[in-house]
Amino acid sequence: MTRILFISVMSALGLGFMSLSSFAQVSRKQCSRSVLLNAIDKDGNRVAGLKATDFVLTVNGQDIQFELRTGIQTSPVLIVLQTSRSMKRAAYFEFALLQDILAKLPGSTEVGVMVFSDKPKLISDFTLDRKSSMNAFASVVSGNSEWKYSADPKVAIEASIDVFDSKKAKGNIIFLTNGTGPLQNSSTVTKKLQARGVRLYAFLWDQSSIQSTVEELAARDFLTETSSDSGGARFWASSYEKAEISTLDMAVAGRISYPYQLIVTTAYSENSPIKVRLRNPRDNNYALEFPRKLPTCINSDSILH
Repeated sequence: MTRILFISVMSALGLGFMSLSSFAQVSRKQCSRSVLLNAIDKDGNRVAGLKATDFVLTVNGQDIQFELRTGIQTSPVLIVLQTSRSMKRAAYFEFALLQDILAKLPGSTEVGVMVFSDKPKLISDFTLDRKSSMNAFASVVSGNSEWKYSADPKVAIEASIDVFDSKKAKGNIIFLTNGTGPLQNSSTVTKKLQARGVRLYAFLWDQSSIQSTVEELAARDFLTETSSDSGGARFWASSYEKAEISTLDMAVAGRISYPYQLIVTTAYSENSPIKVRLRNPRDNNYALEFPRKLPTCINSDSILH
């Protein structure tokens, strides 16, 4: 059966779409630029083993030579966990989810942790210290101060975007909620996510023991539309099973980790549109996600070795 590859391209500064109507400009001198690339199959699994000869890179419609480096690069990740009373029984699941995500992400990925009930609270700023992130949430699990009766997921998502905005960074939000709370007008949140270059990966905890309310159904639609339109995805979390946690986390980690880096030296500016395609797509059955704009000049520290 023909395998469909989804090629996700992002700049070294993060994710973000660019209009095809943008015009290329030539800078005064050549410099090296980095294009991070991920290959994902139709099941959401990362595809490894591709070579430089498998890709064609164009800048402003012109084929450009590049050097392929392999390794892992990721944008910052903010993990947002709901801590309302309705999620108290899922505290262990959330703890295990956080632990598993931290284990699967590359060590070079900065991770922050936010919790929310009636108000969002950043309990761990972006750091490479995994133990610090776990300890911050462990203190929440063991206490009662953050487990309020109400929750506002929409406010929490907006607060998460504000964290990236304050750092002028692009990145990813991993968001766990049971869907209780007001979730409407997804277009407003989607625009903010897209403007900041942040992807939302939503884990919707399915309380299968109770009948879904109109509010919960609306939340599902909201999270599905918002995550998809931001370039992320929505996942179901329906049990405490470790196997399910591992499957969900692997799906997310595979989408926000970038194992390929194309190094190109060119005089085109960062305003120039780029495209990457496979050189020999079998039966033309490949779906490609771009274009992206050419990123800014890089230094040697940004190159995979």
